[in-house]
Amino acid sequence: MVKKLVIYFLILPLFFSSTLGKPFIILTKPFSNSSVNLSGTPLIMELCLWNLNNYQGEAKLIYKDEKISFLCNIINPMIIDPTKWVWAYPEVYYGYKPWSQISVNQGDILSLPRKVRMLPNFELEIKYDILAPNWLSMNMALDSWITRKKYPTKAESGDVEVMIWLYSNKLKPAGKKVGEFSLQIGIDGMKKMFDWEIWYEKMDWDYIAFRIREPINGEEVTLPILEFFKKAKEILEKNSFISNSFDELYLEDLEFGSEFGNPFIPRAILEWNLEKFKIRVEQ
Repeated sequence: MVKKLVIYFLILPLFFSSTLGKPFIILTKPFSNSSVNLSGTPLIMELCLWNLNNYQGEAKLIYKDEKISFLCNIINPMIIDPTKWVWAYPEVYYGYKPWSQISVNQGDILSLPRKVRMLPNFELEIKYDILAPNWLSMNMALDSWITRKKYPTKAESGDVEVMIWLYSNKLKPAGKKVGEFSLQIGIDGMKKMFDWEIWYEKMDWDYIAFRIREPINGEEVTLPILEFFKKAKEILEKNSFISNSFDELYLEDLEFGSEFGNPFIPRAILEWNLEKFKIRVEQ
């Protein structure tokens, strides 16, 4: 996913419910962000409207009752670069995001950035649901930046972006499909085998996307992240000329959100809710 490099540090104030005393945060300005805690995981939520210069209507991220929600009703968008196709990637992230240069205080859950070869075996548990019209181009996807240097300010040649698409509608990853494979993940506490497409594109960095063949909506998903990274390493060995070994690169972050929009539609209506984002490290 190509992103516009913008440096931004707007942290919106924290509002409290007058009845329950729980945090209540609303982000409405493009690139605004705030620290939140979801499922015991410290995160940054960010209204990343990276390819929109202007628009009518509204788009907002809300943290309320221990849930994160994105809602938008955008009309007449002014797209910065139509060749980048999608309009935005409203999201949450754990770790350090190169494009925002903000790092989450991670405590003792999983310290990032860290070299891939030094990562412990861990799983990511996510629970979300989506409400969207069937004409809207969109996905729900994990995104991670894996870089040659710690704490970079942008992605460059030799760096890698790995996406895991759990849901998609009328939207394809960048590049071309270079293969398929099967991998078992958790669905509502049960193990299930899924087929995945593999997409690759050489940008300023190496882009790899794993797109599930059976989109998931409304269920709790458990992802064995290192299994996807192992497959990404295989794809790089076949398609890339990066000088650094993949194992020596640094995992900077774990992001989750939705890309949506395309250059040919005048409107986007979308709602999604994220109830769980939990990292479980194997002891």
